[in-house]
Parts: sequence; structure tokens; C-alpha cells
Amino acid sequence: MKLLGLPGRQPSTLAQMEALLARLEIGQTETEIRRHDFWAADWSNPDVSPEAEAVGQLSADLVIAKSIGTLIALLAVARHGFAPTACVFIATP
Repeated sequence: MKLLGLPGRQPSTLAQMEALLARLEIGQTETEIRRHDFWAADWSNPDVSPEAEAVGQLSADLVIAKSIGTLIALLAVARHGFAPTACVFIATP
């Protein structure tokens, strides 16, 4: 199984996502946590379209997304053919 973590808008949510995924006991899981490119620029008002496009090129069985990560996942599904088996959305915007 492949698990994709999509943190929130603020860079500090990366550590939160890492801690959450580390606590999950899912055997035989390949885990990736996406580091948003907009963190290097203006993360207070990010353009999530490039992030959604990048996620659309990935594959995942399970997506766990927090805050703006939920929007990125939904846009990747709607616009870029991203098709995870299941999603867990936490603290939706």
C-alpha cells in the first residue's frame, strides 16, 4: 500500500504530518509526505494549482491530508486524474 501525506498551508504542519504518520501502524506501507513548493515563497496566500498538478502525477492508495492539503487533493482528483482508493481529510479549510 502507498500512503501519501499532504500537510497544511504552514510549514509547521510538516512535523505534525510526520508525527501522525509515524504513529499509524500500517504494515507494508510505502509512505511519502509532500513538501509544498509554496512554503519557500508566500505560504500565507499560496497558489495551490501547481501543487495539485504535481500531486496529480503521483499515485496513492491512501491520502491523509490536513487543511489546505485537502484542497490540493480534491483539485488533483478533479483536474488531474488523481485517483487514490481512499482519503482522510483532517481540519478541512
